Amino acid sequence: MISKSVVSVSAIALVLALAGPAGAAAHKTQAKTPAAAAKAPDPSSVLSPDAVADQALEIMKKTRLVKVLSDNVPEFDGLMRSRIRTIVATMPQTEWADQARMQSQALVQYYFAVYMPMASDESIYALMKYDTDNLALYAGQPEVCIGYAVGNAAFIKVAPAGYIEKVSDLKAAIFESAFKAPVHRDFKPDLSDVRTPFIAQYQKEGYDMKDLSLLGSLTTIPAADACRAYSQFNKTIYDLGPKQGPFVMAGFTNAAPKVKPN
Repeated sequence: MISKSVVSVSAIALVLALAGPAGAAAHKTQAKTPAAAAKAPDPSSVLSPDAVADQALEIMKKTRLVKVLSDNVPEFDGLMRSRIRTIVATMPQTEWADQARMQSQALVQYYFAVYMPMASDESIYALMKYDTDNLALYAGQPEVCIGYAVGNAAFIKVAPAGYIEKVSDLKAAIFESAFKAPVHRDFKPDLSDVRTPFIAQYQKEGYDMKDLSLLGSLTTIPAADACRAYSQFNKTIYDLGPKQGPFVMAGFTNAAPKVKPN
């Protein structure tokens, strides 16, 4: 177990793991000159969890997605820093990267659910297209397919080059749209304006209505069933088109329960 007061670690390894390819590229660029290399932290430095958390967050903010959240959500930096500090202070170093990814993903997804319903049709539909294309690509690999849907390790291990940057940019575009020019969408209290077109399109696609009941248990049912149910749900909304599709997706997202992180 790592000491709660100080840690003897490679801070660089942690922050690069957290920041992903974009952060790694930024770090390599900075290290090209002798002056920059001289200022780089010694991998064996003894740093407090607070110091590691500060370094990690600063490098993460070099990515478009984290920067837009940091710039527009007042509590984001504090929540992210707190999570990294806890990981560093209480967990074995071998678990830092995985735990940090899980924590950052959960935090981003919470804010995504909050702000996506206010984003432009164009930004929402672009992510929907990317999801639809990828789900179709992995339809023959159920474990990977559902891994893509829920963001677990099964997909991350086989993710194609550029995937992290691409999906990160698509989500960043949604956040940017919601912050710069929020769209006000009026959804009926009973969500009939969302459910009715969805059900009509779902039936038109020829899907089994019973599969909709599987959407609440994607991580506990067989991967083949989970992949089928999620892919059908996603494709149905995408096939509603670039105007109605984003409205329906925003409506479902807006209605979903949200637990604010603390």
